[in-house]
Amino acid sequence: TETAARKLKVAWGVYPVVSARDPDVEVSIGAALTAARDKGYVQRGHRVVVCASRLSPRSDADTIWLHTEP
Repeated sequence: TETAARKLKVAWGVYPVVSARDPDVEVSIGAALTAARDKGYVQRGHRVVVCASRLSPRSDADTIWLHTEP
């Protein structure tokens, strides 16, 4: 959410991006990475942590995913 993004901005090295949500975790992660690339936050070799709350009403799990940009 925008509220969570504002709170994360105070942490050093955190560049929060709010993107579209989808019940499919792969689609949501892809949307987050695309949004970060579009803002110029992600470049080749960067390590990115994608955090999301429950993506599907059928799931009680939060998502934390580590990605290295090729």
